[in-house]
Amino acid sequence: MNTISSKLFKLWHFCCLYSTKKLYLFSQQQFKGDKTMNKVATGTAKIFALALSLMVGALMIGCKSATEPASSQAYDSEAAADMNASALGTDAGGAGVNFGDSHTLLQTGDIASIVEGGKINSPQTKTKSFDPITKEHTLVITRNGNKNGFDFTADITYKYTFYDAAGVKMDSLKKGITDKIDISVTKSRSVSKGDRLDATDAASGTWTITAILTGSPILNGGYNRDGSIVFHTVANGDRTMTFSLAVNFVNDTLVKDADGYTHLKGPANSDFKATTPKGYNIERKSDITFNGDGTATLVVTRTSGDGTTETFTIDVKAGKFLRKIR
Repeated sequence: MNTISSKLFKLWHFCCLYSTKKLYLFSQQQFKGDKTMNKVATGTAKIFALALSLMVGALMIGCKSATEPASSQAYDSEAAADMNASALGTDAGGAGVNFGDSHTLLQTGDIASIVEGGKINSPQTKTKSFDPITKEHTLVITRNGNKNGFDFTADITYKYTFYDAAGVKMDSLKKGITDKIDISVTKSRSVSKGDRLDATDAASGTWTITAILTGSPILNGGYNRDGSIVFHTVANGDRTMTFSLAVNFVNDTLVKDADGYTHLKGPANSDFKATTPKGYNIERKSDITFNGDGTATLVVTRTSGDGTTETFTIDVKAGKFLRKIR
């Protein structure tokens, strides 16, 4: 029992005894010789004491500590690393999917439906529009994936605008002329299932891709996810959390590898916040280095804990936690 709860318990105990005794003595003085009224007053005293105890008891429950327990801090840091991996990974349905679509945009100017064996495969175009005044394209697609232990389906809305090297808006992509694309993305709430965690969440992001004409496009922007997660790991068992995650990308090179994955090379940072069923809150700020080979290194700080930092490696192609380095 924490200090606040202990004090409230002592207050509750004292008030119950004191109020019951005072009301009982009062009833004896006021209704001396009147047994019926004496019983009524005594009963009233007991009811008052019970009501008081319930009120203070509820207050004690409401004052449940929100402090992150020391015994959970290492597990909470691993949970943050797991969520970063899932949020960024391609196979997990994270930002890697959107990076891949962004790379397709700067190569072809569109994210077209893929037809295989006479059937429309992922992505599947739902709606497409263009505003000739603002030069903004809007595209809604359905994406699904089932690979490396992950299974997800999501409706994704893209809004994007092309620019030439002088910063003038363009109607469409023109090879050798288009040098920048502004992109925003929103993903409706959906379920992403994996070996280590299941996430039910929504996502949004905005970023700008520049230096397209150099052949080494640079991405700057942010990505957010919020919802609930269930872990299936040795360290975290089947813990559930509600969470939010904000990631900032800083001058990262957009890389497409021989396996068809698009990922980043360069720095980023993230802020993971969550609430556990036990009522305490978690915050983990991380410095991220995308290594350019499909992995990333996370230096995770126990922001809501004792301030210790831990280093993890994650796979941003699959969206998996790999290992704790130190």
